[in-house]
Formats: sequence, C-alpha cells, structure tokens
Amino acid sequence: MIYPFLIFFAVFFTVIGIYFLLIDTDIALPRVKVKKRLKGIYRDELVDANAGKGTVSILREGSFSDIPVLHRHLEKKEWAHRLDRFLVQANSFLAVGQFVLLSVVLGAIGILTGYFLSKSVIITIPSGFFTFFLPYFYVRFLRKRRMNLFARQFPDALELMARALRAGHALPTSFKLVGDELPSPIGPEFERTFEEQNLGITLEEALNKLAERIDSLDLKYFVTAVLIQRATGGNLAEVLDKISYIVRERFKLKSQIKALTAEGRLSGIVLGFLPIAIGVVIYMMNPNYIKTLYYETAGNYLVGAALMLQILGFLTIKKIVNIKY
Repeated sequence: MIYPFLIFFAVFFTVIGIYFLLIDTDIALPRVKVKKRLKGIYRDELVDANAGKGTVSILREGSFSDIPVLHRHLEKKEWAHRLDRFLVQANSFLAVGQFVLLSVVLGAIGILTGYFLSKSVIITIPSGFFTFFLPYFYVRFLRKRRMNLFARQFPDALELMARALRAGHALPTSFKLVGDELPSPIGPEFERTFEEQNLGITLEEALNKLAERIDSLDLKYFVTAVLIQRATGGNLAEVLDKISYIVRERFKLKSQIKALTAEGRLSGIVLGFLPIAIGVVIYMMNPNYIKTLYYETAGNYLVGAALMLQILGFLTIKKIVNIKY
C-alpha cells in the first residue's frame, strides 16, 4: 500500500525539483535569465524619499534562493545559515535553495530506481536516503580538500606576511602580497580580506569574516594574535614566525599519527570490502545460492542487517584511528 504514495511523491518532487533547478541556475532559458536580472536590478534600486533621487546599492547581499518564497522560508531557519556557511567553506557554486532542491530530486530518483529494480521497501528506502545525501557528501569532500589545501599553504603565507612586515609594509598590504603571490584557496581569500577592509570594513570584521569562511584552528590563532597585537602592541612579525613554526610542527605530528594508524585504517578497508568481494565470487560460482538473499524476504532483512553492521564497523574503526592532536 505504501508503494503508490512513494512513487507519487518521488515523481512529483523530481518534476518540481528539476523545474526549479532549471529556473534557479544558469541552465535557465535566456529569456528567463534576462527577466531575472532585470528584476534583480529593480529590487536593488533604492529610492531616497527626501531627495527624490534613485540610488543603486553597491552591497551584494547573499541569497539562499532566487525563488522568493523559498528564500524567505530558508532565511528564517538556523540550519539554512549553517548550511550556507558550509557551502561557502567548500567554495561551492550552489546556493542553499539549489542544494536542498538537488538533494530532494536525487532522493526521489533514488526511491524510484530502488522500487523499479527491487520492488522491496528494504532496498527502496535506503536507496532514497543514499541518493538524498549524495550532494552533502560531495560538498563535504570539496570542503575537506579545500581546508586541507589551505592549511598546507598557511605557513608559507605567514612567513610571507612576516617578511613584508619587516620590510616596512602594513599588515593589510601583506594580505595583498599573499593574494598576489600564493595560489587558490589562500591567495583569493586573503585578497578578498584586503579588498573588504580597503572598501571600509574594519580590519577586525574582515578577519572575523575570513575565519568564518575558512574552518581552520590555525587561522583562528592567527586572527586572535593579530587582534591582540593591535590592542596591546608588540612585534607582529615575530608572532607570525612562531605561529608558522607551530603549524609546521603540527603537520609533522599529523604525519606521524597517520603512519602509526595506517595498519588500522587498512584493516578497516579490507574488512569492509571483503564480504562484498566474497558475495560477488559466490554469485559468479553459484548464482542460485546468493539469489536467496535477493528474492526472499528473510534474505532482504539479512542483507539490511549486514549493511547496518558494516556501517557500524566502519564508524567504530574510524573512531579508533582518528586521533585528535
């Protein structure tokens, strides 16, 4: 009885989601995109009632979605703001509304695919959950890769800023040097910080925005040190050298921990994929023997329980080998 409702909602959300994704992204038709841009210009135009003259705001406000109803709804949600910060840290081109719609569309497609392939709720619901979280896992991968690259570049940026300060440059000018000399992601991020404070934002606010865009403990140490130095005085170049030294030592410690836990991580990979490999081999040798798990109800439950135990094992091993330093 549940299958007609699953199919209806899956098809409904797939069609509606694809439509809004086309309207909410650059895939939209040229006429629709021109209309959206003109509406944006009129929306940003502010009229001074006293002077009677129109002025255009130069501030670019973030938007959760180009769909007004969805934007107003997401703007009130705390989780939408956290998701927006998550997407910014990953340097993703998706807005919050696009991300949510994409997740819903993929979840509906996963439900439809699982139903037509298996006709079993044990396969249909997990496949929907898996495809629903695919965008999250992909953005999380992009975010982690970007944060790791930023952390590797950070000591070089600190040393460059320290040399610039010793040469007589101001701290904001050293941000510009980092933006010119170092590649992405650290170069554009520091250049953006320089441009923000150059346009009138206080240095403290610009640094705090940088710390929000980049989830790095070392960067937070740097921001704290700079703000304290501006309030109390001191040799900032020497402070930056010490922070750079600490960051490099942390990388050495991380490499040692990674080498010591390599055996545990390899054991987790082998134990995780071994049942799947054995199942494939048995299917190739005797298909009728393994088909019982696919066609019988009890077999479906056993497969579901095995998958849950596999995931629990992965998480347990990850918890053991993931040593905080």
